[in-house]
Amino acid sequence: MKRILFIIAAIAICVGIFLVTKSPAATGGNTYEWIAHKLPVTADQVPWVNYFFRKGMHLLSFSSLAVLLALFLPKRPYLFAWLFVTAYAATDEWHQLHVPGRTGSIADVMLDSCGALIGLGLLYLIKRKRGIRH
Repeated sequence: MKRILFIIAAIAICVGIFLVTKSPAATGGNTYEWIAHKLPVTADQVPWVNYFFRKGMHLLSFSSLAVLLALFLPKRPYLFAWLFVTAYAATDEWHQLHVPGRTGSIADVMLDSCGALIGLGLLYLIKRKRGIRH
């Protein structure tokens, strides 16, 4: 039953990523404006906060997706989760190329892939510390 919940959560993250990708509200300019008007930061801090917020969301989203997939997959979970997340990141960036006001970036695919590796590495370490077989 747990494995089913993991795949449902992974699908929900994929849907969420797709919806954010197609939303004009998720462009860098819009997040920049939101940060500038809603957060207590100075004007010279806004670009950095915007950058780290956007890249942090990449890392968080794709590391979470990788962990959920690894918890679902029965064979070679780390390898297949990483491959899937990297492929999904590439298709997401390709999708962005076709959305007005959005751009696709190979650097973001690499960031997403690294996020998946970080998440999988943490999962591995947690399982190892708890004595859970991989």
